[in-house]
Amino acid sequence: MDDILTFSDNLEDLHRKTNHVLNVLQDNNLFLKPEKCVFEVQEVKFLGMIIHPDNIHMDPTKLAGIQQWPEPHTVKQLHSFLGFCNFYRCFIPNYSSIAYPLNALTCTNEPWKWNELCANAFATLKDLFSSQPALLILDKTKPFILKMMHPRSPQGLFFIKPIQMVTSNHVDSYQKHLDLHNNNTKIDIDLHNHIKDAQTTDQLANTILHAKTLNIPSPFKFSLDDWTIDSDLLLFHKHIYIPDDKDLKQQILHLFHDLPSFSHPDIFKTTSLIRQHYWWPGLTIFVKNFINGCAACQRMKINTHPTTPPLTPIPADPSALPFQSVSIDFITDLPLSNSFDSLMVIVDHDSSKGIILCPCNKTIDTLSMALLYHQNVYHCFGLPKHIISDQGPQFSSHVFQTLCSCLGIKSKLSTAYHPQTDGQTERANQEIEAYLHIYCGTAPNTWAESIPDLKFSHNLQTHSITKTSPFNIILRYTLFPFHLPLNPQISHPYLNDSIFSPPSKKKH
Repeated sequence: MDDILTFSDNLEDLHRKTNHVLNVLQDNNLFLKPEKCVFEVQEVKFLGMIIHPDNIHMDPTKLAGIQQWPEPHTVKQLHSFLGFCNFYRCFIPNYSSIAYPLNALTCTNEPWKWNELCANAFATLKDLFSSQPALLILDKTKPFILKMMHPRSPQGLFFIKPIQMVTSNHVDSYQKHLDLHNNNTKIDIDLHNHIKDAQTTDQLANTILHAKTLNIPSPFKFSLDDWTIDSDLLLFHKHIYIPDDKDLKQQILHLFHDLPSFSHPDIFKTTSLIRQHYWWPGLTIFVKNFINGCAACQRMKINTHPTTPPLTPIPADPSALPFQSVSIDFITDLPLSNSFDSLMVIVDHDSSKGIILCPCNKTIDTLSMALLYHQNVYHCFGLPKHIISDQGPQFSSHVFQTLCSCLGIKSKLSTAYHPQTDGQTERANQEIEAYLHIYCGTAPNTWAESIPDLKFSHNLQTHSITKTSPFNIILRYTLFPFHLPLNPQISHPYLNDSIFSPPSKKKH
C-alpha cells in the first residue's frame, strides 16, 4: 500500500480523519515509515504533482531537463517523449491538437519522416511544459465550464458548445438561457424572472388567466385548452408565451441569433429555432425586422436574391440514407490556423443536408483526401454511392477515379466553369465563410478552433428543403447547444426506436 492522502478544510476535522486512518492501519497490522510521512502541511507531493490549497502544479524535479530533451530520431525515442507528455497532458490546453503531428509519426504503417511540423510541435510542447502551468482547484461557489458531447452523436460530426453552468438545488424551477458578452458565454438566469414579471402585467396573459380561473369562454378565437401553466409560466401550445415587451423579444432574438452556436441564421431558420420554445403574436414579422437590421448579417452574408433564371437541381433519392450521396469541395487560402490553411467541406446531398468539415492544407492530394474522408465520415456512415465534385486535381486524377471504380462509387464531375452542378456545397461554403467572417474576423488565425461550433450550428438548423434539421434526420431528435429544462415538446426516443426504426421519408 502506498500514497495515502488525507485532507480537510479545518485542522480539527483533519485530526479526526488522520486518527481514523491510523486506527484502520493498526487494526490490519499495517505500518508506516515516519520518514516518508508528513502531517498538517499546506503543500504535498502526490503522484508526481504538487498539491496546494488552491491549485495543482507539476513536480519541478520531473521538468528539470525538459528544455534539454533532444529531438527524437526513432519511434522508440518519440514514444519516450510522448509518454512523459501524456502523463501531464491535463495541464496543456488543446494538447491533442498540438501533439497530433508527433502521434501521427508513431503509426507503424507510415515511414519515419521528421519535418518542420513535427519540430514545431516538439518545441511547442517543451515550451508549454517549461512554463509550468497550474490547474485550479474547483470552487463550487463560482460558475464553472462544462464541456459535453452527446453519447449517440457520430464522432467528428457535431459537438456541444461549452457552456458556463450555474449550480442550484432548485435549478429545475428556472429557465436557463445564454447570452454572449465580450466573447464569453454565460447563463442569463434573470430572463426567466423577466418573462414571469412581464406576464403578470400583460393584458393578454391576464385575460387568459382570468378566463381559465372563472372557467368562462375564451374571449379570443383560440381555445383556453391551448393555454397551460408550467413553473409559473404561461404556455401556448406548450411554448412559453412572450408578452408584448420589445426589450424582452430582442433579448430572445439575440439569444437565438447572435451566439456562435447559432451562427446568425436567416429569417426562416431563426423563426424555427425560436418556435421550438417560445411564441408571441407576430413572431415572424418581428424576426424579419430584427434580422434585416442585423449589421453583421448585412455586412458579411452573400446576397442570395436570384439575378438569373432558376437552375435545375440534381434530383435527390428520397430513400437515400445519410451521406450515401455526398458533394465535396474545398475552401482554400484561409489564414494559417493550427498548421491548416484550407477546409474540406462534405455535404450530405440526398438525405439530411448535414455537413462535415475537415481542416486540411491547400496542397492536399487524393490519398490524403481519402484518408480524411475515412477518418471523419466513413466510420460513422460507411462508403457513399455517389460523390459530386468539381474538376479539381484531387477528383479528376487517375488515382481517385480508379479508387472510386474499385469501391463501387460513382464519381460525378461538374463540367468546366459550371459550379452550379456542385451548387449545394457552394451554398454551404457561403454560409461557412459568413460564419468565419462574423466570429473569426478579429482573430483569423483561430478559425480551426471554431470548426466544432460551426458544424454544430449548421446541423442544428432547419433546412428549407427537408423542413427539419440534419440532427433530427440522423439522430431522430434535435440537439441544442444549452440546457432548457422547460422543453415539453422535445422527447428523446428509446434506443431501440433510434436504431431499428426506418427513417421517415422526406420531400426534396
